[in-house]
Amino acid sequence: MKKLENKTVIEPVEIISEKGLTNALDRFFKILPSMISILIGFSTFAYIIGWIHAKSYYNGFNASWIVSELSNFEILTFSWLSLSQLIFFIYLGITDLMVNKNRYKTTFFILNYGPYLIIVLYATDLLLDYTQLTTLKNIVGGFLHILFTLFTAASFELLLINLQNKDFKWELMNIYIIYGIVVFGFYFLPTKIGSDESWRDKDINKSKLSKICIYEDDRNNLRLLKSSGELFYIVALDSNKAMPKIKVVDYKQIKTIE
Repeated sequence: MKKLENKTVIEPVEIISEKGLTNALDRFFKILPSMISILIGFSTFAYIIGWIHAKSYYNGFNASWIVSELSNFEILTFSWLSLSQLIFFIYLGITDLMVNKNRYKTTFFILNYGPYLIIVLYATDLLLDYTQLTTLKNIVGGFLHILFTLFTAASFELLLINLQNKDFKWELMNIYIIYGIVVFGFYFLPTKIGSDESWRDKDINKSKLSKICIYEDDRNNLRLLKSSGELFYIVALDSNKAMPKIKVVDYKQIKTIE
């Protein structure tokens, strides 16, 4: 180590040798099949979650058929929110299980009482569909997202707790734990997020859809739902309670997109 112009400079040290590099490559290729399997499995889960999310979103516009026109990459982009929530809460639960010996009590509490709270909030959310209380509906929907994620994470934690038993068997109770993970994490969560997003985007005052103008229609409530090649799917927004009509136009009919 030497000083140069009052700055500390760390001299490079050669750490790579032919034998060391060979050993490193050998280790890498040994774990490569496992890494590929993990990536394939993760991509499959992400695709399934993204497909359910996209299906729920476009179903809110009565246009679930659009999902069949989405590319694999577009479907995967729909999965990031649900996956990030699931991975975050599962990670928190696992790390807490390792350092907090009383964590399992929280896990059992969520699994025992979580469904009752989910039912109450879900019923409230359905009733709010027929009101103008959009802020309250967004709050209730946000709590439902968290509850679905917590229940999924708690189910996974319980599975890990049971797997520590040397006499572990895939009995009926453990199968129900898997159902809790799949149903709440891979179905209810992306479905609810997708339906909430479509509900907001149908509201002309809160919609994040781009404004679009076409030559043959001068209305200012037209929004771009999806574009596919030279085709543009346009919706006319009036009220988030009303099902918007979808119009398909050619790119030559487009005047402006904001």
